[in-house]
Amino acid sequence: MVYFKEEQKFRQWWMWAIIIPSVALVIGLCINEIYELQVLNEFPGSPQLSPEWRLIILCAAMIITLALAYGIFVARLETQIKDGSIYYRFIPFVWQWKKIRKDEIDKLEVRKYNPIAEYGGWGYRFLFRNSKALNVRGNMGLQIYFTNGKKLLLGTQKPDQLAKTVDKFMNVK
Repeated sequence: MVYFKEEQKFRQWWMWAIIIPSVALVIGLCINEIYELQVLNEFPGSPQLSPEWRLIILCAAMIITLALAYGIFVARLETQIKDGSIYYRFIPFVWQWKKIRKDEIDKLEVRKYNPIAEYGGWGYRFLFRNSKALNVRGNMGLQIYFTNGKKLLLGTQKPDQLAKTVDKFMNVK
């Protein structure tokens, strides 16, 4: 039985306000380079870098930019509490469900945190050897303290519902 389920995606307006113009700029530069390549073929010159190589570099930049934008668009953090365990995955970084058994957990806490100060921002964050965070937006998360001393923070947009579920989860034998 699933006691808690949440799926979060990157849908912040400011992120797309950066990504969309970046993609448009790279595509525009690539189109411009194709046009200039046609013009330079008609009037050969001696630029520092051949037009063909500039086009290859710009097209590679376009592919990388589009791939990053697509990656952010499809990225999602999924969290479930069921069957005496916590499950999570963060597509496209973690495709398989990761299972955290109750006996691996020392303590659970739904808490407010500072994503930038504590983890360097949002996303799949593993800045510290014994601590990592998977978060999409906001500043609330489930802090999991493991019996081996490691920590994991899973971001949430449903802190009240998650806190109630965590209380039940930890008190059930």
